[in-house]
Amino acid sequence: MMNSDRQNKLKKKMVNYYSGINLTNEQIEELTSPRMEKSRYPMLAYTFASVLLILCVFFFTTKNTLLSVTEEIAYNHKTNMQIEVASESLSEISLHLNRLDFSLINTTFFENDKWRLIGGRYCSIGGKIAAQLKVFNITEQKTYTFYQAKIPSNLNIERERKTLHVDGVDVTLWRENGLLLGLAR
Repeated sequence: MMNSDRQNKLKKKMVNYYSGINLTNEQIEELTSPRMEKSRYPMLAYTFASVLLILCVFFFTTKNTLLSVTEEIAYNHKTNMQIEVASESLSEISLHLNRLDFSLINTTFFENDKWRLIGGRYCSIGGKIAAQLKVFNITEQKTYTFYQAKIPSNLNIERERKTLHVDGVDVTLWRENGLLLGLAR
């Protein structure tokens, strides 16, 4: 009971105090006027900054993924590992590389009369199992390393070929039939 008497006295004092306060016309105008003009620019700036941040993250992630895939292909090429399956037949190499979760393809990049398949082996690209094939360019009389892999989810690669030079190796990357293809020379 005593608490409610105190609360009532406090309530009366607050009402008396605040009822004696009057706002000026300027204060009322400021409190009731729309604040869109003042708040629009900070919101626009926050939105712009957010979009810019998202684009930067996307750009650098994609660029770093492309560079890391290229570096991995260059490294695999320079180690010059021996082939596990010696064959000129892609279907025979596919039979031996049966742990791949995709089918090896004949690329349109190689003209049949200028390139000869030598053999293949497993390798890793982006932490996933991939195929490393040795191909011989008859015109140039040189052996190249040809890679086929599933496209990493964070890699945006186009159908057009893109060549990067990494650690003394030219690596050409492109997309074909849903696979990431790479040629190292």
